[in-house]
Amino acid sequence: MSDTPLLDYNLLNYCANNAFEKGDYKEALAIYLFLATGDGSLEAGWTGFWVAKCYEKLGDLHSAKYWASRAYEENPTIEQYVEYKSSLDNINIDDVVAIYRTSYEDHFGSSKDLREQAVRLGRKVWPS
Repeated sequence: MSDTPLLDYNLLNYCANNAFEKGDYKEALAIYLFLATGDGSLEAGWTGFWVAKCYEKLGDLHSAKYWASRAYEENPTIEQYVEYKSSLDNINIDDVVAIYRTSYEDHFGSSKDLREQAVRLGRKVWPS
């Protein structure tokens, strides 16, 4: 028998919700992520939705978008999940890629140059 006590899902969910309401988003996130571990359905998307909300409050919109999509995938009939996922649809990685693209191109050459070189060498390339 394990020395680890069984944890009450309802108690943990209550604690996470309470932390979120108080603005303790890091603590709420830690609990929600613990609840999500090993739960493929994310409680029909509920846990994923709250993980996303925590990430949004913490300013990590890319993670919020990922978790909002997970919640939606688990239960696309819940209007709250549909609306929240849609509200994050404009989040993309263009700004992140722009930071590193110049460095990449300085090191390797432009994407167009690399593509042409790969084709000349007979290598398969991603569709443009």
